[in-house]
Amino acid sequence: MAEKVKKTLSPEQLEKLKVAREKALSVRQTNAKNKALEKELATAEKEQHLTEVKEKLAKVKAPKQEAPVIVIESEQDEPEPEQVVVKKKKKVKKKIIVVEDSETDEEQQQVIYVKKVKAKSVSPPVEIVVPVSTPLPVKETIIDPYAKQYNSIFGRRN
Repeated sequence: MAEKVKKTLSPEQLEKLKVAREKALSVRQTNAKNKALEKELATAEKEQHLTEVKEKLAKVKAPKQEAPVIVIESEQDEPEPEQVVVKKKKKVKKKIIVVEDSETDEEQQQVIYVKKVKAKSVSPPVEIVVPVSTPLPVKETIIDPYAKQYNSIFGRRN
């Protein structure tokens, strides 16, 4: 195999290359300095914003200074009467069920609370008889509506 021959640069080309490399290096350094300064400014702004928010929260959460309470002790020590709290019992409302069989208004007034008795009827278990001659249901195959497109794009793979 034939080895590639390296191009040799003329001295003028070498000088141009040297100047271009120095210029690129200085541009990279200035860009790095600018990015560092931008990051510092961004972090300083975030910290300043956080301190402002914390100060606002501290003002809101700080308890308001109330006027000092002056307690004047009287010369006579009178015990304060204890207040007895009596809880009132809630009245339970009873459902008023009117008997449907009554014919007169008097019977309705006399019978106010009548509970309807619900009889639980126990029915014998129902047996379902399936005729033997019925064929078993056939399971339908699901056809993919996108199968044709899939096969045309990716080809049929077996």
